[in-house]
Amino acid sequence: MSPTLDELAAVYPERFVLKAQGAFKMRAEPLGLRRIVENLASNAAKYGAPGTPIEVRLDRSGNQAMLQVRNQGNPIAAEELHTIFEPFHCTRSATESAQKGWGLGLPLVRGLAEAHGGKASVTSCAEDGTCFTITLPLDPASQLLSA
Repeated sequence: MSPTLDELAAVYPERFVLKAQGAFKMRAEPLGLRRIVENLASNAAKYGAPGTPIEVRLDRSGNQAMLQVRNQGNPIAAEELHTIFEPFHCTRSATESAQKGWGLGLPLVRGLAEAHGGKASVTSCAEDGTCFTITLPLDPASQLLSA
């Protein structure tokens, strides 16, 4: 995960704060995991409040790895939270932004999480910011995922 954040940090200097609980073993496709981190982190940098830190957290919760990407800024409208992972859906703030997208990044994130036996979710409010959470099952007999 760290090489991906290092690359993004070159484009968005001093924005990313990595908090990791160590290394985990899991059955995973490395390029798929990279795309998840890349998409969520770059979205947070593009659509979050400029100059604010973006927290990328990797934790363990029971038999699952939990990746969270949290940014500050205008919250995603409650009615959009239910459709944000749908193909070609762009939030109002994304369509009004100078940085346009196709509306395919978050469906890809959800699809990759589900292909790994996990899930993707999002919360957003003015007080806590926007937080995308990816949970993936851990497997002690598989390859190591580390921060």
